[in-house]
Amino acid sequence: MNRRSGFIAVGAGALIVVLVPFLHNGYVTGLMVLIAQNAVAALGLGLLFGTARVVSVCQASFVGLGAYAAAASSSRGLDPWLSIVVALAFVAAVAAIVGWPVLRLRGHYITLATLALGYIAMVVFNEANAFTGGPSGFGTFPPLAIAGHALTGDMPAYVLGWLTVVVCGAIVYAIRNSSRGRALRAIASSETAAAAMGVEVRRRKLEAFVLSAVFAGLSGALYAYYVGYISPVSFSFDQSIYFIIMVVLGGSATTLGPIVGSALYSLISSALTQLASVVFPLSAQAAAAALQVIAFGAILICVIRFLPSGLIPAIAGRLRRSAG
Repeated sequence: MNRRSGFIAVGAGALIVVLVPFLHNGYVTGLMVLIAQNAVAALGLGLLFGTARVVSVCQASFVGLGAYAAAASSSRGLDPWLSIVVALAFVAAVAAIVGWPVLRLRGHYITLATLALGYIAMVVFNEANAFTGGPSGFGTFPPLAIAGHALTGDMPAYVLGWLTVVVCGAIVYAIRNSSRGRALRAIASSETAAAAMGVEVRRRKLEAFVLSAVFAGLSGALYAYYVGYISPVSFSFDQSIYFIIMVVLGGSATTLGPIVGSALYSLISSALTQLASVVFPLSAQAAAAALQVIAFGAILICVIRFLPSGLIPAIAGRLRRSAG
């Protein structure tokens, strides 16, 4: 994508984000909040997968760790803003501890190891009742506040969520275009060749893994304070797969791709939920879950077959060809 087209695309997206609050539509604003929160986690996964080619299927687990750590610490008297910082430090520490041995592996063995980590996290979320509330969930924690004014409702979450997307997107863009980004791309091409060129392969992969987890933890903390209630079902293995679909759908090798993928995922998911409520009113929730599995499975197959680089690179390539 040339620079002019890139500016136009980003400008159009920014205009949509700015105009949404003026629609006075709670449903649309709430949907945009969820898109922003998903985009934060997807940006982290996009950096890990799109740059280093490390496939992690435990991103939702780190989202859950961030949500539970923030909620549990604030429920015990810690300032909610400070609890987010504590949650991110906790997630970073966990990611560093588990990532150090896991990233010794290569290829699909890393994917299998992160799959195991995801299931371990689900066991903890369901069994550590003192901190997570168990399967029943956890909802006794104060909201974020500024000068004594609680930041509850769609609009505060909307502003906070999209400001976070902008900051996280800028961080990912800077890393992709730095020496660390080039090192990660070299690792993706060949770990042996990268090591021969002096790249600290394991350290660079661990940095990307930890940063990806921190983004996921931040997404979880924002989600917890927005919803006011969290339970293990929100951080299941299925959600980790959906994060991968967001990244692949938009374009894993671009900064904008995970954001676009998050928007498309959320819009399709919302449409399927509405469809299920109309067609299967007596079992709408189960029907919506089944429809999502079928629809996103088909979408993932189509993207891999026809748009292997994702939607954003495909559009960029078409624009270059038409301009040439």
